[in-house]
Amino acid sequence: MPSGEWIDAELLRELTTALAADRLVVCYQPQVEMPGGRIIGFEALLRWTHPQRGSVSPGRFIPVAESSELIHDLGAWVLARACTDALRLRAAFGSDIRIAVNMSPRQLQQDGFFEVVTRTLARTGLDPHGLQLEITEGAPLVLNAAVRAGLQAIRTAGISLALDDFGVGHANLSYLVDLPADTLKIDGRFVQAADRDPVAAAVLRATMSLAHGLNLRVIGECVETPAQLRQLVDSIPSAVGAGADAVTCAVQGFYFSPARDCDELCENAEALRQAFRQRAILE
Repeated sequence: MPSGEWIDAELLRELTTALAADRLVVCYQPQVEMPGGRIIGFEALLRWTHPQRGSVSPGRFIPVAESSELIHDLGAWVLARACTDALRLRAAFGSDIRIAVNMSPRQLQQDGFFEVVTRTLARTGLDPHGLQLEITEGAPLVLNAAVRAGLQAIRTAGISLALDDFGVGHANLSYLVDLPADTLKIDGRFVQAADRDPVAAAVLRATMSLAHGLNLRVIGECVETPAQLRQLVDSIPSAVGAGADAVTCAVQGFYFSPARDCDELCENAEALRQAFRQRAILE
């Protein structure tokens, strides 16, 4: 097999082995409130370093897992690890910190998914308010009666729901009506283009306005430069006018921090808090 090719069956076998051997790692990217620069949460991001091939992109291996039953075991493992690490992160950064964990539509449609989540919270001791489940757009979510009931039970238990990658793929306006979500994550492609593309900037402002009209929290993804952060922040007053001080808007991206492991974050909690407050000051 040529080195540039790695067929799905082989990748699935290798990923299954890596999960069983505990060779996967969960890192956490901070979510930073604007204005002010306060850390309000972390997104759990799965990482895999293959012994021969090196770092494998989640964009490569997650779809393969989603195409098989492995996504259920993999998702349960990530959820358990994130909930365990959340206890340390909340101790270091504050008890109001939430850990966001990505859930594919296939997981949400699994029988007994709500019980998997609640058992994990009970086993790890994490307060349900410390967990946010992000519904990813990798595949369309079939909102049948069972899925609706499960999602509503999750919200009733105090677990937050976020609609990820809004504006692209399968994440669409109907989800805002049909899902009991409280957070909207604006896809990073709009955020990154808004400082140079008037159309993207208009979409960003309209999406922000829509989210706040529906009383949803907003997170802008993939912020990498001061100009992108400024464009995102400048869209807040246009969304709510004089009530801008009441807006709940956060950002995540390399401008503030890449995803880091739990040990590094906890050991440098105060330094990160100070650095983020400085970076949040826009001239």
